[in-house]
Amino acid sequence: SNQDVSLMATMVLCNLSSCSGHQIKFVEGNGLPVLKQLLSSDHPLTRKNATMVLCNLTSHHDIQDHVARQVNLLQLFELMSDANLESRAFAAMTLCNLASKQIHGKAILDVGGLQPLTMMVNTTDGTNLQRAALLTLYNLSTCE
Repeated sequence: SNQDVSLMATMVLCNLSSCSGHQIKFVEGNGLPVLKQLLSSDHPLTRKNATMVLCNLTSHHDIQDHVARQVNLLQLFELMSDANLESRAFAAMTLCNLASKQIHGKAILDVGGLQPLTMMVNTTDGTNLQRAALLTLYNLSTCE
C-alpha cells in the first residue's frame, strides 16, 4: 500500500539524514518538498519518522536556512500536539535546532512559538517532551 511505501521511505530517510554528507545531498536533491508531504501523512509512524528526519537535517547548521524557508513553522507546532510522543519531541527539537540561529528564533517567536512550548514544558506526558521544550526555550531566550 502507499502507506507502507511512505513508512519504508521515511525509515530510509532517517538513516540517511543522520550523516551530514547525506543531509546536504538530500537538500540539494530537492528532498524537502517530499519530506513536507510526509510530515502531513495520515500514518502516525510515517509522521514520526519524517519529523525525526527534519530534526536530523536541522542539526546541520548550513541546512537550517533551507528548512526555515521551505517548512512552515505552524506545521511544526501542529506536530508538537501529535498523538505520538516521539513526533512531539522531534518537532520541538527541530525548533530548538532552528532557534540556534537568531533569525529563525525570531521567526519562531513572531508566529507565536512561546505558547505551544510553554504548554509542552507543563506536560505530564514525559520528561523528554519537557526537556525538548526547555532546550528550545533556552535557545529562544537569546533572541533579541
